[in-house]
Amino acid sequence: RGNAANQSAEQKTEEGWPFPFSPDLVSTSRDGVKIVRNFGFGSNMSKDKVLSRGLIPRSSQRAVLRDWALDFNHVGFSPMEPGFATVEPKKGKEVHGVVWEFSLEDFLTLWRGEGSGKHYDTQLVDVCAGPYKCTNGQ
Repeated sequence: RGNAANQSAEQKTEEGWPFPFSPDLVSTSRDGVKIVRNFGFGSNMSKDKVLSRGLIPRSSQRAVLRDWALDFNHVGFSPMEPGFATVEPKKGKEVHGVVWEFSLEDFLTLWRGEGSGKHYDTQLVDVCAGPYKCTNGQ
């Protein structure tokens, strides 16, 4: 599982959880580190881009997000970045990307750099990660 960003849903903060995304996104690694697996698409697929943000991925795998489509419907800042990529539910489509495993601290750095939930919704989604021999439902 990874998470994906889109603009469609209003975010809710759960009792005692200070972030506007579900604590279900966070798991604990074997070495006791709180981690988040994040589905990166567009420029967030680039290892150089991730490292330039000061993030240290614990691991990465290529992945496919099925029944979603890549779109550039998020208005950016002209003329340097006139639009940003988003993903939107779309039956029969797929988005290729990377599942990055980050410490919770690094994920929060990424999340804040992407607008702290003001521009994108962070939610739990299923992805097919690793070799592309996945079938529907995996």
